[in-house]
Amino acid sequence: MNMITVRKITYALGLASVVMTVVCVYYVVYTLPRQSLRALTIHLAESNHAGLYLLEHTDWNLESTSDYDEDGLYDSDPENSKDGDNMETNVSVPTTTAPPAIKTTSQPEDQERFLFPVQMWEGGPNWNYKNYRIAIEYGIYTSRTLVTIPFHIHHTQPEGWVTAGWRNFNYTYDVTKLKDVTQLISPEDLSRKCDGKLDFVLQNPFATKRDVKEFIFDFNRTANSFKELWNIDLPDVASVPRSIEDVKNSLDLVKNVKCLGIYRAMDFVDLLDVPNNQQVALLQLVDKHLQRAPFIRALAQRVTPYICDGKPFMTLQWRNKTGEMCSFGMWVPWGDLDCSTHYKELRQVARTVAESVRNYMQQNKLMCVFLTFPPGSEEIAEILASRIPRVVTSFTLSELNIPEFKNIFSDNYYVSLIEQEIAVNADHFVGCGRSSWTQVVTYERTINGKKTVYLRELDGIPKDIRNLV
Repeated sequence: MNMITVRKITYALGLASVVMTVVCVYYVVYTLPRQSLRALTIHLAESNHAGLYLLEHTDWNLESTSDYDEDGLYDSDPENSKDGDNMETNVSVPTTTAPPAIKTTSQPEDQERFLFPVQMWEGGPNWNYKNYRIAIEYGIYTSRTLVTIPFHIHHTQPEGWVTAGWRNFNYTYDVTKLKDVTQLISPEDLSRKCDGKLDFVLQNPFATKRDVKEFIFDFNRTANSFKELWNIDLPDVASVPRSIEDVKNSLDLVKNVKCLGIYRAMDFVDLLDVPNNQQVALLQLVDKHLQRAPFIRALAQRVTPYICDGKPFMTLQWRNKTGEMCSFGMWVPWGDLDCSTHYKELRQVARTVAESVRNYMQQNKLMCVFLTFPPGSEEIAEILASRIPRVVTSFTLSELNIPEFKNIFSDNYYVSLIEQEIAVNADHFVGCGRSSWTQVVTYERTINGKKTVYLRELDGIPKDIRNLV
């Protein structure tokens, strides 16, 4: 049975039993881990690891593996700044996933050209953030009004397979800040201005080793979602390029197209007709203005002082990709996987990482680490707690007397954004180079003059850790 057949069967079953799927996923992925982590917290506290605070959940970071921009796209020469210096602490937390539509910035009708970043079901949220970042760059360079898309939560969360679970753009990003560098329009307003269709969608099925049939299957699924959500028609599958030459030619053909889409903008990172001497400056401009929603930044500012009592601290993102693949039965991009063997290897790697992290903290005179990790990586919390004075996680922060954080803590999408904001402003950040979660944080730290250290760079980390983490 080939890969595309498996995906079709999986999708069909998901649609046929969406209610049962939501209930089961919620119980298995949310309730059970919560209970087990609470139990582990009690166990470790009784073992005199009083400094340990265990994570409830983060955004689970199960994006497609990508080598793109693992160490950042540019070397920054930024102004030193810190988000939230004058931020109000009276936080308004969203209670609905349907805030008011974003208004179009006015411009002459005959000059309007639009860019719709077409990305729906593939990857996780952070993979989509990276695609949107490249789309902003292209939109600014070509003077197009950018469509503010919703972002889906991960499919391992409740409602992850249905559009009702998606988060509106201005619950993720600061719209006011982004409007300083580009014009914005909502999907609903775009549909009206473009008569319910996109004239052309840039596509590049040759950017990865994926089968073209699988690419077409995903594009068709996305087209169906566009029709369902906004009554917008995308070009049919006949528009999918049949060669890389067709892809390159399409970039020249669309310059005067009014209503343009770009599907998986990351697939065009090496093809966009942005001169090299302008690409760095454009991405720096994007990274300075692509900030998280104000309520996310405010909440991060509220809880950060509790991590290390106002002292310098380190954020560590631990990403056990192999554990995730085994736990959720996901497709493994590097071939067959013997989970029983790899689990043993990964636990030993976690011990090695813990020793290297402790040494790094001692060298930099740090006493506290803010730890983020997805399901399948829980072993790192217990191991770190036995070696480091104070390990803090989002689970601890939810226990504080901060009602706004307690109210939002049940939603992993927002918790992950808050964790990233904490990581951006941490004194030190150690992340996983293959994780989109780490890469998104690195973009912002770079523009703010802050360094990211990758796990593989720590002393004592095995050379093959990249294949295990």
